[in-house]
Amino acid sequence: MLLVLGGAPEHEGRRGGVRSYTPPPMTDPAELPRFDGRVVLVTGGCRGIGRGIAQRFADAGAHVAICCRHEPDDLPDGWLFVAADIREAEQVDAVIAATVDRFGALDVLVNNAGGSPPADTATASPRFTAGIIALNLTAALVCAQKANAVMQTQEHGGSIVYWNEPDGHYWEILTVSYARQPSGC
Repeated sequence: MLLVLGGAPEHEGRRGGVRSYTPPPMTDPAELPRFDGRVVLVTGGCRGIGRGIAQRFADAGAHVAICCRHEPDDLPDGWLFVAADIREAEQVDAVIAATVDRFGALDVLVNNAGGSPPADTATASPRFTAGIIALNLTAALVCAQKANAVMQTQEHGGSIVYWNEPDGHYWEILTVSYARQPSGC
């Protein structure tokens, strides 16, 4: 979990084989850390949770870059959007380069892109499974390597954030190839 968004959930126990939790109370935005002038790249930042993460960083003063395979419905002023399939290393290079060209640095990478359509584990093809692993595990590692190469040249370094759903490490019968990735199994 990204601490800026409220921290890790509190676990209350199990219900039906899946952990349940009570979300932490919303933090007053005035109490959140500031990221004034910092450059944040959020993969999969065009919609859903990724968009929320990007917005929180923007609200905290960061310059925001997002990448997705499809153009977002709207793009706030000052944000950078780069169309990319992060399963392709050359496209990751292009995203990193565009971010640094536009903002002059890369301070935070949030590896958010991922997911899996439901598929019957017993009959999912090896190609389908490899594609899910490429998106949810390999692509995140490639993004981290490429971002780290930039961050290592910066006096102040940088931060790389991985996150997954609280129950992401539990096997689910229809999405086992996805559920196993967040822990790198």
